[in-house]
Amino acid sequence: MKRTTLAYYNGAYGPTVLIDVHLMSWLVLLRHLIRNLMDDVIDRIDFLQLENIEVSNISAFILVKSAKRSYPCADDLKAGSGILELTWALDFDQLCHVIGLIDRLIECDSAGHQYLTDDDRLVIELSYKECHMRG
Repeated sequence: MKRTTLAYYNGAYGPTVLIDVHLMSWLVLLRHLIRNLMDDVIDRIDFLQLENIEVSNISAFILVKSAKRSYPCADDLKAGSGILELTWALDFDQLCHVIGLIDRLIECDSAGHQYLTDDDRLVIELSYKECHMRG
């Protein structure tokens, strides 16, 4: 079974977190967790605690709901180590937007990706069934 990969690296558009998903069940789980976050059923999504995930260059990646949106940025790097520690806060409307992006991947059920951020300080890319080669 292919694992979901969560990786931080310097990509073509700058500092990037890649959520590389290969299983529809993982996309559906992510959508469900974000919906629960929106509805205050849970107070955070700790990506490193999710099942079937492999992590590279990230020591913390947490999504929370906030009254005010905050932009993640590469300043959250541990003192020059290249290891990302990130708490990403989105308001209700932005969480709805992210769910819509995930829904597009679910509906198509074919290789594709969505950019979950619209700020150039840190790109968060959700990829489904794509082949990524970094190095």
